[in-house]
Amino acid sequence: MQCAFHIITMKIAIPLFEKRISPYFDYAPALLIVHIENGGVVNRQEYALTGYDLWKRIQCIKNSDVCLLICGGITNYAHTQIESAGIKIIPWVSGEADDALAQFMKGRLEAGTMLCKGRRRRWCFCAGHHKRKA
Repeated sequence: MQCAFHIITMKIAIPLFEKRISPYFDYAPALLIVHIENGGVVNRQEYALTGYDLWKRIQCIKNSDVCLLICGGITNYAHTQIESAGIKIIPWVSGEADDALAQFMKGRLEAGTMLCKGRRRRWCFCAGHHKRKA
C-alpha cells in the first residue's frame, strides 16, 4: 500500500464527536477509520476512544495502517508523533465527518476548512442553534 494522494487504496482516520469531527483530537470519544479503494468507500469502522490517554490515541492511529488523519484541533506533541510515522494530517477541520470525507475525495479539503452549513463564523463547533429569550 502506498500513502499518497494519487493512489488506488488508502485508510483515513477521523476523530469523532457524534457524527461531527471532534473539535480536539486529544479528547475525541470515537475514531472513524474509512477504507477507500478506487475512489469509493469500501469499509467504515468506528472505535471507542473513551478512557484512552493521549499516548494510547497516538498509538491507535499509528497502528491502524492509516495514511491520513482529518481532525479538528491537535496538540503539537500529537501532531509531531503522528507525522513522524509518515501519516499526513489535515488539521483544524470542522463539520460533519461525512462532509469532510466527501470534500477530501473531491480534492477540496485543506487545513482550516469549515463545513458548517449556513454559518460564516471562523470556528463553528456547536451543532445547534441558540434561541433568544423573549
